[in-house]
Amino acid sequence: MKYEPKETGGNVNVSPRSPIKEFFILVGGILGVALAVYVILGIAAELIVSRLPPDFETKLGAVYSRAYPEAKQRTEAETCLQKILDRLQEGLPPGQRGYRARIVQSGKANAFAVPGKNIVVYSQLLKEAGSENEIAMVLAHEIGHFVNRDHLKVLGRRIVLLSMSMAVLGGDNAVTGMLQNSLFAAESKFSQKQERFADEFGLRLLNATYGHAAGAVDFFERQETKQKYPNFAFFFAGHPSHKDRINILKKLINERGYKIKDKIPVDSKIKAAGVRSF
Repeated sequence: MKYEPKETGGNVNVSPRSPIKEFFILVGGILGVALAVYVILGIAAELIVSRLPPDFETKLGAVYSRAYPEAKQRTEAETCLQKILDRLQEGLPPGQRGYRARIVQSGKANAFAVPGKNIVVYSQLLKEAGSENEIAMVLAHEIGHFVNRDHLKVLGRRIVLLSMSMAVLGGDNAVTGMLQNSLFAAESKFSQKQERFADEFGLRLLNATYGHAAGAVDFFERQETKQKYPNFAFFFAGHPSHKDRINILKKLINERGYKIKDKIPVDSKIKAAGVRSF
């Protein structure tokens, strides 16, 4: 009898699944695990930050201050700016005082909080400001970030993201970049919540200091005229849209019955470009 091998219907040594499908499942699994770890560690970082002693932030501020070294003598513009900041601080609890204003020469109209209770203000913002009240609102907004420890929370999350991606995938590859971009929207949304808190805090402090809320929306209205992107694009940005911030602040002013009175002109020493370069 002649032997005739039977058909097996397939090779038992070869998987019937598509390697491309397996690749996407693997990548999806990695991204899912990475996202879960990021969220968990991010929450842990926030909890830790909220319990950090003031001495830690002071030490961290010493590191950051190297990027903005303080001159031996403050300029007249910084002295005038510090007076506005000191006036705002009078309404704060003793433990929330001690902020210092720093001016950095830049063509950008911006300000930001730096660990160590330093508030950096770019010279262009001061040149464009229409009143002392407007500048005070910007400073009060940055104080709000300090009170909520936002600058440390964001720093903690970014460290978590960087450490996680470096440990899992290495620092210099396309997958690490893709991972960081996939988590960017969630990180930005968190930052928008921080900005809204700081806006609301700044409004309360401005009204408590000056007895009215004039100047609260002036900076945002000016920035809105410069806006190059549609409002929906701000979902992926660290800050809410200027229009949204203006509307929310105006709504709060009306709901709380804050008065609108005459604004104080900007001191000529601030208006003058009396700033130092680094």
